[in-house]
Amino acid sequence: PWIAAICLVVLAIFGWGVYNVAHVNRHSEGAAQAAYNRGTGPHAKSSAHTKPTPGSPSPVSSPTTASPIQAIKPVSATAYGPKGAQSGDNPQGAANAIDASGTTRWRSDWYSTAAFGNTQSGTGLLLDLGHEATIDMATITVGTPGASIELRAGDDPSNLQLIGHAKNAAATAVIRPEEISARYILVWFTQLPPDTEGTYRAVVYNIALHGQP
Repeated sequence: PWIAAICLVVLAIFGWGVYNVAHVNRHSEGAAQAAYNRGTGPHAKSSAHTKPTPGSPSPVSSPTTASPIQAIKPVSATAYGPKGAQSGDNPQGAANAIDASGTTRWRSDWYSTAAFGNTQSGTGLLLDLGHEATIDMATITVGTPGASIELRAGDDPSNLQLIGHAKNAAATAVIRPEEISARYILVWFTQLPPDTEGTYRAVVYNIALHGQP
């Protein structure tokens, strides 16, 4: 009888051990399946669509490159006076001011004073660019310092607005005007420098314009 009792005890212990192992395996498989379901189910979160955390920098687009500054060549130059092109000084020499040569020149008529002998308000050259453009800089080589020069612009020669000026200008006057789009540029002398003959007159060797066509 005692041998039978021992066998029953051994069988009971063996059965209990088998039951525990199977139970633990089923629990592990269930937990693994649940974890898998959470990662692949319809409500699973994908790292590819994760929203950025607050305060994280947003992508910055590259700035647009501005148009480069270019030389702008006028198609014509016309002597211009207080009454328009009909009253301009020395109209035959106007083209010399835009031929890019340092030896040719345009000269106005001579006057007894820097203020045109109180006979008129100014004299100058009207430049036709051929199309609208924005002027960033005008370099005017006048040779003799002391002139006062205005830069005016517009799309109608009879309606030009002041966009820049140089008072008591150097021999090479540099004007950086207000940037507006215009077809016509007027280089307008309101005060004349002295010449070598004891009178006063405007002299322009070259006008160079730079901007955005």
